[in-house]
Amino acid sequence: TIILRDRPEAVDEMKSVLVRLDVPSEARSSPTAINLDCHVIRASKEAVSRPDLPGNLTESLSRLTGWKHFEDLGMVAVRASTGAAVEAEVLLADEHQASLAFDRLSTSADTLHIGTVVFRLQSQQLGSLHSLKTSTEVKDGEYTVIGAFGSVPYFLVIQARY
Repeated sequence: TIILRDRPEAVDEMKSVLVRLDVPSEARSSPTAINLDCHVIRASKEAVSRPDLPGNLTESLSRLTGWKHFEDLGMVAVRASTGAAVEAEVLLADEHQASLAFDRLSTSADTLHIGTVVFRLQSQQLGSLHSLKTSTEVKDGEYTVIGAFGSVPYFLVIQARY
């Protein structure tokens, strides 16, 4: 147990330092290189002209959501190391703007642990800014749906390899 006493600003700064330092010793000693493929996918009521998503991903999304057709609006590929913070912004198909942020990446056996995932998506079709923030785990090599929003859903799907 650690007790911090100081001005609120100083306590907040100490907390952020502790979060960065409080990782298992094996994670501190040798950073692992991680490849993240992040797809922004939109469900569709009709077949799409570019069904460029892997079949196993669309089958899984269909079972999970009940939707039959999906369109990959765009993808961000990032290489990072454990302990790193990652941010990316990308202009996607149909004038969608997305931003992604990942923080506190760590690995154990076949699992990537992401302390914070922030996903923001804005477009004229959505009418406003949509965002989600969560923490999650992603199995090495598998696709993981991080979240979705909208009446015609937009999904953030991540595949990690390391």
